[in-house]
Amino acid sequence: MKLYSKIALPVLVGMTIIYTSCNKLAAVKPAPQTQAISADVISSQVAMGFTNTVSGSYGGVNLNAGVDSITLANYQGPQHSSSQDLLCGFFNDTKVNYNTNSGDTRSHTSGNLNFYFDCVNGKSTGYTAYDSLTTTGTAPLYTFVYTVKQYYQIKSLNQTNTLLFVNGQLTSSVDQNFDKKGVAPIIDNTYYVLKNLTVDLGNKGDIKSGTATFTSNGSNSYGDWKYNGTITFFGNHKADIIIDGKVYHADLITGKITL
Repeated sequence: MKLYSKIALPVLVGMTIIYTSCNKLAAVKPAPQTQAISADVISSQVAMGFTNTVSGSYGGVNLNAGVDSITLANYQGPQHSSSQDLLCGFFNDTKVNYNTNSGDTRSHTSGNLNFYFDCVNGKSTGYTAYDSLTTTGTAPLYTFVYTVKQYYQIKSLNQTNTLLFVNGQLTSSVDQNFDKKGVAPIIDNTYYVLKNLTVDLGNKGDIKSGTATFTSNGSNSYGDWKYNGTITFFGNHKADIIIDGKVYHADLITGKITL
């Protein structure tokens, strides 16, 4: 069993989408005064925030990258192994420290990244991953700070390592400050607890089953919010988000919500 090999590429996958989205936000005329933002609005943000966090868009482990492309040469930290399968053992890389340039966007990522590979009869069957990373940068019209903490316990459910069983905890903090006068910063802090997710990497990381509880709070030009809820996954990139007893049917790719 293997994991992804290069940190720089999967860590920032999808940020172009976020940058485009935020540029549009910066161009929107702010509301004259802030107020509490309804759960109807936040439900879509929770859906997209979860997708961005697990896919590495805010930095960190990209769960959708799979477990089939790691090479030990990419890790500079201490390594040891006690079996013929070189992935059995503990691998630690605390030297995550690099710059990324994409068009007019510049960013720097630093922090800790740790892996522990689980083995049965000398063969890797899954891994435990922990990271704590901060990405700071500048883009047209705004600056940003993304902080993520991810803890995954992952088992492979098939021989091709395309079906994963996942438990874990995720924390993401998004802080975006806009150049345009009168546009308040976007602050979004969300904590997820993942329980018994089945992830199909053969279908773009589709979550076929499982649940996630979350706590989300933040603010922007239109108000502030603080909500707790549950996400139940059904496959085909669909999930139900429950906030204050109300069910929101979510598309996890587009963020579209139906009631």
